[in-house]
Amino acid sequence: MNNPHANINKEIEWIGKSGFDFIDLTIEPTRARPEDIDVKKAKALLRKYCLDVVGHMGDWRLPKDSHYESLRTVSAKEMVKAVRTHAKLGAKKVTIHAPGANDRIFDQSFERYSSLIATLLKEAKKLGVTIMIENGDINKSEWQMLMERLLRKFPRMALHIDVGHSNIGAKKNRIHHYMKKYGKRIRHFHFSDNKGKKDDHKELGWGRINWKEIITLIKRSGYDGTITLETFRSGPAGTIRSMKRLRKMWDAA
Repeated sequence: MNNPHANINKEIEWIGKSGFDFIDLTIEPTRARPEDIDVKKAKALLRKYCLDVVGHMGDWRLPKDSHYESLRTVSAKEMVKAVRTHAKLGAKKVTIHAPGANDRIFDQSFERYSSLIATLLKEAKKLGVTIMIENGDINKSEWQMLMERLLRKFPRMALHIDVGHSNIGAKKNRIHHYMKKYGKRIRHFHFSDNKGKKDDHKELGWGRINWKEIITLIKRSGYDGTITLETFRSGPAGTIRSMKRLRKMWDAA
């Protein structure tokens, strides 16, 4: 994944030269907003390094669930703009993030997010893009209920599993639940390690996630899609080490 605080073209160069298969291109401040990206130059670099694109956006920064309709409208416009930019760059799937939930206004949040997702799905269909919802980093029951209720309402929406997120505050990594329940709807994974307390974004092997078990589970399910190493807090060297570990464990699974 690109660092959104760095020049996008330099990030594409680094990812391409480092031997990755694709870029998980996040559109968000401070230097990777739609207006910061020269699509023509970025596409030329993507072709140079034969990189596919998976879309990602920093929508958690937006007031999507605001009590003010005007702020929700602006949030939707920014997210549509991001999806359009991703499509121009060649992305066929784009991640949005699961909402937080407050049990006191659960139904209200559900309706607000339903309206937002309907808008995104309508735009994505025109662009030939699949919208994926990523599980959050808080495994509270009401948060899980809201995401799963949205998945039931929108069968065209895919699921993106962040394995690090599903480890936080859980006795057992929730990937087992997601794999069993959603199967083929899972279209992308984020890998990073943690010790179960917070989203550390560390390299594979740093924390307490059993990567051999999880990689074996994913591979034996028949999944052969994209996996992003979101290990930026271990630096570039940690991400390269994680890539080598992942490939070795995948081949052995």
